[in-house]
Amino acid sequence: MAGMGGAAFPTHVKLAPPKDKVIDVLLVNGAECEPYLTADHRIMLEKPELVMLGIKAIKKALGVEKCYIAIEKNKPDAIETLQKLAQGEDGIEVCPMEVKYPQGDEKRIINAITGRIVPSGGLPMEVGCVVENVGTVATIGNVFLTGMPAVQRVVTVSGSAVKNPKNIYVRIGTLFKDVIEQCGGYSEEPGKILNGGPMMGIAQFTDEVPVVKGTSGILVFNKKDAQIPEPSNCILCGRCVEACPVYLQPYKISRFSMLKKFDEADELHGADCIECGGCSYVCPAKRPLKETISIAKKEILTRRKKAK
Repeated sequence: MAGMGGAAFPTHVKLAPPKDKVIDVLLVNGAECEPYLTADHRIMLEKPELVMLGIKAIKKALGVEKCYIAIEKNKPDAIETLQKLAQGEDGIEVCPMEVKYPQGDEKRIINAITGRIVPSGGLPMEVGCVVENVGTVATIGNVFLTGMPAVQRVVTVSGSAVKNPKNIYVRIGTLFKDVIEQCGGYSEEPGKILNGGPMMGIAQFTDEVPVVKGTSGILVFNKKDAQIPEPSNCILCGRCVEACPVYLQPYKISRFSMLKKFDEADELHGADCIECGGCSYVCPAKRPLKETISIAKKEILTRRKKAK
């Protein structure tokens, strides 16, 4: 079992914290804040009983009493559906959240719901929390209900070059091209195919790649929408600093990354970047901030691993 939210973090690691970590809160992430993606929304509407069953199983495994289901307020139908099911259930509470990107990041959710702050480089378990994506929770519920392992997931198929956008159940390992064909095929020549959302998704070289457990969406954009603006020089406006949810200085870290000064990028906490893409989105100079910071982050983490 792996996380269905995109990162595909091994679920068994979260459910077996070290003995010195006391977990008292389970957070179910139903925020789904990325544009285009609606897979989790449909799960909460159409399979809410699996979500509740999965919550009960995880609560028992962790030995926790309190569970919060975090859902953004732009999904009032999902909030209402799960609130009805949560009535009469001990320790399960639905928490409507403000619609704000990147609200779905687990550390942002922990702070918004519990007020706790995960330290730099730390994990949620260090503040007594475990965060599971709602799709992961529903899959766990389905395992207990049917005995079927995690062999399929809900995938959002959308974008300007998809003929019939929809959410569909897809077997793990199915090629992107077959999933797109199930949605009517391409409406026009594709310019870019993404595994995931438009902000944090990864561009694919071909449509002959498989759906994996972390494939929350398959987005296909036409050539016009896929065009990347030509970057210009940084004007030091500070918009990227204002947009960063981790309170970093993206323009500085990006500059150090491009100069291959990774020690300096590390001093500015470049490894804390959550790669949400907010800095690149607001940059008036259209600089590749997220991409260059991601390079620095990988280099920093690689060096730390070698130093151990």
